[in-house]
Amino acid sequence: MPLREAFADQIPPRHCDYISTGDNEIADKALGFEWENPGTMNTSYGYNQNDHNWVDAKEIVFRLVDIVSKGGNYLLNVGPTSEGLIPQPSIDRLMEVGAWMETNQEAIYGTSPWKVFHDGPVLDNEAAKAYYNAPGWMAHHTQNPWYDTAPSCLPACSGPVSGFWLVQHIWEHYNFTLDKKFLMEHYPVMRGASEFAQAVLVEDPATKYLVDLPSNSPENNYFYVTSDGQKKGAWLCIGSTHDMQLFRNLFKTTAEAARVLGVDKGFAVSLEATGAKLAPTRVNKEGRIMAWQQDFEETEPQHRHISHLWGFYPGTEISTRTPELLKGVRLSLERRGDYSNGWAMGWRACCWARLREGDKADVPLTALVSNQSAGNFLNLWPFQIDGNYAGCAAIAEMLIQSHELTDKGQPIIDLLPALPASWKKSGSVVGLKARGGYTVDVEWKEGKAIRYRITTPTPRDVNVRVNGETKTLRTPVVVP
Repeated sequence: MPLREAFADQIPPRHCDYISTGDNEIADKALGFEWENPGTMNTSYGYNQNDHNWVDAKEIVFRLVDIVSKGGNYLLNVGPTSEGLIPQPSIDRLMEVGAWMETNQEAIYGTSPWKVFHDGPVLDNEAAKAYYNAPGWMAHHTQNPWYDTAPSCLPACSGPVSGFWLVQHIWEHYNFTLDKKFLMEHYPVMRGASEFAQAVLVEDPATKYLVDLPSNSPENNYFYVTSDGQKKGAWLCIGSTHDMQLFRNLFKTTAEAARVLGVDKGFAVSLEATGAKLAPTRVNKEGRIMAWQQDFEETEPQHRHISHLWGFYPGTEISTRTPELLKGVRLSLERRGDYSNGWAMGWRACCWARLREGDKADVPLTALVSNQSAGNFLNLWPFQIDGNYAGCAAIAEMLIQSHELTDKGQPIIDLLPALPASWKKSGSVVGLKARGGYTVDVEWKEGKAIRYRITTPTPRDVNVRVNGETKTLRTPVVVP
């Protein structure tokens, strides 16, 4: 049941104007407060009970219902008091709200989040047809759960690959759960994106590789020299490294999904054949990963984005099996620097963690938490939730990795691969998930794992790298 119907008889009249207006936007005056105005429950981050916009926990819940039911956005500013405390009533209410939202996803969105973010574009491929005259579906940079996939005025919107990144989440969800039913349900999303991707590639006459056009390397620019000798900046290109890595990952994972499900054998073969013709990831004369097909000079060497490293993290095409590219990742990160805005430092931390450089990962991670967060730990400057997610991902990547595969294609669970000196004395973590459907607990002391536990729904083999040794064990694993 949609949220507005579920709450129609539970909210005071002044919060029920959506009953008569349906899904139309509500004007500020109808709500009685500013649309983007952050409500607070206590003296958090500059607000207190004497401020004009202070509201209690019950009011926050009513506002949430109003705005979520309208498809609106709302930031809860719930931080500590001047004494560093969050009042218990606020904590209790927030836990109630969080629990309700977690267990009532379909009431909030009208469907599950997977349906909202992945299946919607499959049902409506207007952007693919209108802008590329191509089959399947696609999404530009500025998209949302209401299936707005058309380009915006941003240069980052010029490339057609944002949908490919979304598709990666389907494959990763399967990797971590081995849920074939889930994969079968969402495989059409992967296939639709791949159909579009195959249709829009063109051959670069200079290299004979397949590339996309238009393209850009989000969101950095490069310098070029005009015919009259002027040095100018530009963003438009063909086949950026970022785009090519996403095309390659899409074809690879969709083909793998087809084989797991035992469907589309011919289609899977065609995807792999197309992927082999894509422009490869390369290094420049300094050994760094090139962001463009030509070795252009970057307008911002310390740019916040590291889009050309997507194939390293969160992708997996760059690894210990590609040593030249792996070195190129390190050199690229060193040139970019550690400090940037919130999510950018999270991405840097993830990359350093995957390089197994715990101390280097700790630098941007610490800066993210200490310098780029509000009193309530929400990522700031500007507020973008991906900064919070990136920080969590970096911590997990420092404690456990499972992207590396054996020669037989089975994941290797690497325990404590990037433990920084500041964490080494002692610690433990419970319930981390690894690719292959494994759940992992580990405890360490002086940088070494002293206890670990790996479980699966049913007993099976697991490859574990721990304290410098790789071994094959049978789940459930309990050591000692």
